Formats: sequence, structure tokens, C-alpha cells
Amino acid sequence: MPIIHRLLSFCLLTHAVIRGTNASEWAFSTLATIPLALRSPYLNIWTGSSTTPQWPTLWNKTVCGASWPGLVRVDGISYWWQGTERRSDLAQIVPGSIQMSPTRTRFQTVAGPVQLNITFLSPIEPTDWVKQSFPFSYFAIDVSSRDGQKHDIQLYSQISGELLAVDYAQEVTFNTVLTSQSIFHSLRKIEPSHFDKAAETSEDGTLYLGALNQHEISWQSGNCGVALDEFAANGTLLNEQDPNNTRKIIDDNSWVCLSLAYNFGSISSTSSPVVWALGLVREPSIRTVTAKGTELRSSYFWTKYPKIDLAIDDFLADYEEASKRAQTLDMKIVGDGNDISQSYADLLAFSARPVFGAIHITVARTSPTTLDSSDVKVYMKDVGNSSRSNAVDVLFSAFPAFLYLDVKLAGLLLEPLLAFQSSSQYHNNYSASGLGKCFQPLLPRYLISIDCSLRHCFSFCLYSVWSMLIMTLAHARKSGDGTLCKRYYSLLKIWADYLGANALDNDSLSGPRSSLTEFIVDFAIIF
Repeated sequence: MPIIHRLLSFCLLTHAVIRGTNASEWAFSTLATIPLALRSPYLNIWTGSSTTPQWPTLWNKTVCGASWPGLVRVDGISYWWQGTERRSDLAQIVPGSIQMSPTRTRFQTVAGPVQLNITFLSPIEPTDWVKQSFPFSYFAIDVSSRDGQKHDIQLYSQISGELLAVDYAQEVTFNTVLTSQSIFHSLRKIEPSHFDKAAETSEDGTLYLGALNQHEISWQSGNCGVALDEFAANGTLLNEQDPNNTRKIIDDNSWVCLSLAYNFGSISSTSSPVVWALGLVREPSIRTVTAKGTELRSSYFWTKYPKIDLAIDDFLADYEEASKRAQTLDMKIVGDGNDISQSYADLLAFSARPVFGAIHITVARTSPTTLDSSDVKVYMKDVGNSSRSNAVDVLFSAFPAFLYLDVKLAGLLLEPLLAFQSSSQYHNNYSASGLGKCFQPLLPRYLISIDCSLRHCFSFCLYSVWSMLIMTLAHARKSGDGTLCKRYYSLLKIWADYLGANALDNDSLSGPRSSLTEFIVDFAIIF
């Protein structure tokens, strides 16, 4: 059985984003949520499955919104293409269709006499760690006339500080940068709470909205309502920043927003898609405990880019090639899925972005200005559940995706788990369930106190042990590299001895698995 087939378990066991849908019902029209921008645990934005405009949200819509509206202005009439508000002067687009691939979601809608094709592309670049670790996502729009006539067209998008905090009374500061190639806004909290104090939002990130400096582009930052009204009335923005660039996320019933607009004039169609970039950067991105003590780690992309503006310029300029790479990857994944069934291919199209959107590829920072590009580790957040880092049950479910697309990432996800449990800080003879909450203030030390003598914990400890043994061996077999097995042989032997001593006499215990027989079945399936 090909490794890709095990991707199924990721959707079923870890990311419960399909609500009220049976596992066999994977037609996209039945999905409760649709992925838009999934490039990190904190740039993880979804929308409802309806093709009518809605407000996007983070994965947990009951906790955090994502004020990310968009307008298209056609012959002086403004339509929502994303977001909605009760305003008599703004019209609604006509629902169309939704298409989804492993890397993209595409909406086809109608705004008066024109058709809009809106594409959200979250690149999956597993073999290029600079690109994969850059926490930015694309959204692009092309417009075409439905009646063969030319129409006066303008496009608009904005983002607010809602992604940066649960407490909207937090103060933020914002800025606009014009490079030789692009225009981008940035927005961050004045007093960031590092490492996800609130768990659901970054609390310590910088939010970006950018676009290539082409066509007739205009921009504005500050009061959300002022910018939106300016565009709706005139089809352009004022090219100015609010002089008060330090204010609360919501102040006097108005959100702080970053806005960009394109004016095409009278056209029958856009010659190429209009592209924006949305990103959320955290630095440092991880705090964890190693044998040497507490360690701060940075995103891998900083090994290439000393400044964020260079990275944004390259990202925007690369859209056409990124789209080609995405199409090639989509065809590979869906093609392999279709070898099983169309429904299975649909499932894979839904699950790939949540898998890769949950990871951070990191490097060690040896000084404030120096990165050690040879010291690479990968961390995966249990998004939407426990917020644990490299949670063994979650990693086990997603592991075939990494074996399938980049086996090196699979090894780098295991390394932090193996290294910590081989250190003097860990004394148990069974595997920990994960690395704790590296994205939050709580560090992995709490794992030391897990009591696997308790009846309700014992089965899960067994599950963690055999999951780690299976993944370590699977990585060695797939990669042909036995380094992890050799380096951590003593630890792996302790776990194997624990499994052999406890797994056979476990029939009365409840848990994910309760016998050595099921361990052997898992072993056979993954290979």
C-alpha cells in the first residue's frame, strides 16, 4: 500500500475541521469550512463553504476572526467578493462554484457584468525549505467581461489586526514600505506576548499585506471604515498612512486596517491575475528545551533573507512559477489518490494544506545576528486540539505525508522528540506524548511527571512508544539513512523493552490500541 494512503488518518484523527460530515461524504459542497490561507499554525484562515461572501476566520471561528474583506468595483458599483456587511451602497456577488486542490481553493463568482476567478494558493514546497518556511500565502484574482463589453474595474483588499490578539484593546503600530518591486503594509502589537500566551492567536507576530507595484495601485492604512468608504466611492485609495500609527486594534468602533487597491480602468479582462500576499511572521518562532537548556529558534527562511522586504519581493515575483509548481504537485497527489477512488483524491485535496500548514522549519540562532543553517529542526503544532508541539499521535497520523513528499522533513520532526528524551532531563522508560507547548510559555519539563502507572494513561503510553518506534524505522527505511536509529539506539531499545514487557498483557485496558497484534498491523500498513 503506497505511503500516501495513510494521509487519510490525518483528517480523521487530528484536524476536526469538517463538522457534521461523515467520513464518506467528501463532496466539497458538504464541507463546513474551506481553507483559504494555511501557511503556519497562526496563518491558518478558513471560510464557510458557501460561495456567497463571508468573513474568514482562524481555524476556531468561535475564538478568533480574520477581518479580511475584499471588494470589486464595476462601473461604479461596489460588490463584496469576500466579507459582508449591511450597507445599502454595496452589492453582493452572485454565488458560483468552488474548486479545491491540495494547494489551492478557487471561487468562481459573478459581479454584475463581469466574472471573477478568485484563487487562494498556500504553496507546499517540501523540497525547498526557504520557500516552505516563509509564512506567506497568495490570493489572486482575474476578471473577465460576461457580455463582451469593456467595463470600469477596480479591486480592493484589506486586513485588520484581528489576527494578532484575542484582546482587541491591545495597542498596535503599523507601517507601509515601498520597494522597487512591491508595496507592503506591516502591523504588530507594541507589547507582544511571546510564545502564544493566548494559544489561539500569535500574540507576538507581525502581520503583512503586500502586492506588486504595478497597474495603478493605491494604498491606505489606519481606520478601516475610512479606507473602505474611499474605495467604494472613488475606486482608489489616498496613498497615505494614518498619522496616528499607534492605536488599539479596535478603537472607537473602528478596526485598524491595511488596504491595497488596483485600478484597471476600462477593460474587458485582466491580462494576468492580480496577486496579493498575506503573511504573519513570528521571530523567534519556537522556544524549547534541549540538553543544553532553553533554546530560541528562528524560521529557516532567515538563512537566505536578512530583511523581510527582500523575501516579500521574491515571493510576489515568484507567483507564476509557484503556481506551476503547485499545479505539478496537485497533479501528483490527486493522480495517486485517483488510483484508489475519486472520493479519496478529494480527501487528499482537502488534507494536504492542514498538514504542511501546521509545521515550522527552524534553525538555531547562535547570536542576535547569526543563524546556524546546519542545525535544522522541524516543529508541528497540534492545531485546534491541545496546542502541543510534535504531539506523537498527531505526528503519527501525518507522518506518511512527510514520507511521501520529503522524507528529510520526517526525520527532522522526529529529532527534537528523540533528542529531548535522550537527555538527562527525561528519565521515563516510555515515550512522552510530545514536546509540550513550545509555542506557549509552558516548556516540555512537565512531560517528566507523566505517570504511566495510571490505568487511563497506560494505553496511551504504549501507543506513543510504538508510534515512535514505527516512525523512526519508517524514516530509516524510506530514506536509507539509519543515523537516527544509530544515534538514539539506547533510547529506542528502552522503548522496545517497555513495549515487550507491557503490550501483551493489556487486553483489559481501553485506549487507541491495546495489543501487540495491533502494533504489528500498524507496522505492516505503514510499509
